[in-house]
Amino acid sequence: AQVNSQFAFLTYCGVTLALTFPLIFNLGSVLPNDAGDPALNTWILWWHTQAVPFTSAWWNAPAFYPAPGVLSFSENLLGLSLISTPLHWLGVEPQAAYNVVFLLTFPLCAIGAYLLTFELTESRDAAFIAGLLFGFAPYRIAHLPQIQSLASFPMPFALLGLHRYLRDPRPKWLALFAGGWFLQGLCNGYYLLFFSVFVGIWI
Repeated sequence: AQVNSQFAFLTYCGVTLALTFPLIFNLGSVLPNDAGDPALNTWILWWHTQAVPFTSAWWNAPAFYPAPGVLSFSENLLGLSLISTPLHWLGVEPQAAYNVVFLLTFPLCAIGAYLLTFELTESRDAAFIAGLLFGFAPYRIAHLPQIQSLASFPMPFALLGLHRYLRDPRPKWLALFAGGWFLQGLCNGYYLLFFSVFVGIWI
């Protein structure tokens, strides 16, 4: 039987939990990998709850005083804050919120690749394999400390919008592309640059 998207997503979630075990039982008390980038990025995601994005107060986060604009010294992870900030508002501690975002990057990447591959091949089995390959690629595993490098899930959704527009030229598919491209930039500035070059070649 072919693998539908709902079953595929649940499977990707299961693979994620197995791959990162026992993180799921220690969300509020441990850092995945090391205490370097994960600790910094936990603080950055928390900072989004303390100031309005793109304001002077937001850019001038409390670090490296008296240097101005210190939030520009690293990825600001604003795209990922769309997940973490509501969790903070619900009372989830910063470390647990970070770990939830960390875990979600895997199935989100995988299901994005699944949907894009199904659009191109019309084979759910091929799409399922593509999701595994993209969501759990060795490159991603090598970058476990850098959540911004794990946050590549908007790209396949953006490409899905472009390909879907070719056979169904309605504005909503261009909106999906634009939203994916913009969200990728908010998640990872490097990927915004690389992906924009790729999209230019695609066009």
